[in-house]
Amino acid sequence: MFSVAKQKKQYLSLKEYKLTDWLPTTKKEVEMRGWNELDVILFSGDAYVDHPSFGPAVIGRLLEAQGLKVAIVPQPNWRDDLRDFKKLGRPRLFFGVSAGCMDSMVNKSVSYTHLRAHETGRNLVCRLLLEKKKTIHYIP
Repeated sequence: MFSVAKQKKQYLSLKEYKLTDWLPTTKKEVEMRGWNELDVILFSGDAYVDHPSFGPAVIGRLLEAQGLKVAIVPQPNWRDDLRDFKKLGRPRLFFGVSAGCMDSMVNKSVSYTHLRAHETGRNLVCRLLLEKKKTIHYIP
């Protein structure tokens, strides 16, 4: 069991985070930092996770360490009126684009027995029959 003193020490050692500890993702967060203009806007196909295993976060932090004002737009919706691409305005230096960590083929995968976007019912049956032919059954 933990002693009360040890629990209090652990509680006091926890860091309190503020919204400005992360790279801004919205216009409101940019304004909270007191910035009028961004130097760089990064677009990422993945969700924004501020961790060294996520490339756009690392790039954003490296640029920020050089004194640049950086924001990130995670998973922009490219199928509507493109408002996600316009919401932060035009950067002073450049836009950076990353597809993300997940392969696009994996991202668009569907269940084995469901139609893919380019298939008809006949294609599905043929594909399932061909896959069934490939299966080798071993009898012990």
